[in-house]
Amino acid sequence: MDSHQSEASSSTPTSSAVFAKGDFTCLRCGTCCQGEGHIWLTYDEIDRIADYLKLTRDDFLEQFTRQVPSLSKTALQDQDDAAMSCIFLTSEGCRIHAVKPKQCATFPMTWTREDALQICRALQQQERERCEGDDS
Repeated sequence: MDSHQSEASSSTPTSSAVFAKGDFTCLRCGTCCQGEGHIWLTYDEIDRIADYLKLTRDDFLEQFTRQVPSLSKTALQDQDDAAMSCIFLTSEGCRIHAVKPKQCATFPMTWTREDALQICRALQQQERERCEGDDS
């Protein structure tokens, strides 16, 4: 694994909700873009996002990422806010949605957070619908 490989979280859901891609439709509420944690970037993702923002690789790395020396990895920065929001989260949603990292694109199917059901409106909606189906 190179120094910028994505690493999936080992967190597991605290619900019986199914996290299959075909069953999940993101509502783009942005709550998964906040809180503690890292969004790890691959070399390809760094280049793709830098190109999308019309920045050089070095400028992108300097402005939007942080190095995690203990892991020899690069992660997106957080905003300087109480919610620890991703640097690309705006009131309109993700500024780089078209080229977002795989780790973001695969939430909650490939990686998830322990509090996924508590924070993700789409998962909450899916769980309600699943429970309503069980009552029939």
